[in-house]
Amino acid sequence: LAKKDDEYVGYLAAVLRVSGHAELTDARSLDHRARTSPLNVYLRLSRDAINAASWLKRYVEAAGEDE
Repeated sequence: LAKKDDEYVGYLAAVLRVSGHAELTDARSLDHRARTSPLNVYLRLSRDAINAASWLKRYVEAAGEDE
């Protein structure tokens, strides 16, 4: 991952960690989990990651309105 992408994935992993994926500590652990999980775990992780990404997008948009 590029540095900028790695930073975003790190934020995504942090949101996922507090939402029930305690094993995700950083971008690398998210990458490893996504690549090695059984299908049912991967599907849940994917769904939760999409929800977390939507939350991050709304947060950035709201923070940008203040500028």
